[in-house]
Amino acid sequence: MIKVLEHLEGYISEYINLGKTFLSLVKYEARLAGQSIFPLVLNICMLFVILLSVWLTTLIVSGYYLYRLLESLPLSCAVLLIVNAMFLAVLMRYLSINLKNMSFVNTREFLADKEPKKHELTEKNEIRDNVDNKEIKQSSTSTTHS
Repeated sequence: MIKVLEHLEGYISEYINLGKTFLSLVKYEARLAGQSIFPLVLNICMLFVILLSVWLTTLIVSGYYLYRLLESLPLSCAVLLIVNAMFLAVLMRYLSINLKNMSFVNTREFLADKEPKKHELTEKNEIRDNVDNKEIKQSSTSTTHS
């Protein structure tokens, strides 16, 4: 009987040590992830600055060649403005598609079709709000908005 208790104590202490090791591993991983976030954000910002400078340089050079080709400063500026507006429209369309894909439409439809939770203390004819499960008070008089 004592051998069984000693083995049981050994198993329990091993599981406790395993849990401590796992928690320390999670702690170290979180610390490493925190240390790698700042350089990642810094690299993304630097990439944005470089892309912006390349874009502005491209616009200046293309504006110069358009000015030499068209021999009109307002017309070359208008052409560059139209090109930038087209790029903006394409990017906004792409952004709206991505936002629509992120809106979890199927999840919302699935959750909207489910009935609200009924509690054992809820009366059969009692109507509750889905958001915070508060009772909706129904008045006997109707109000109209004019």
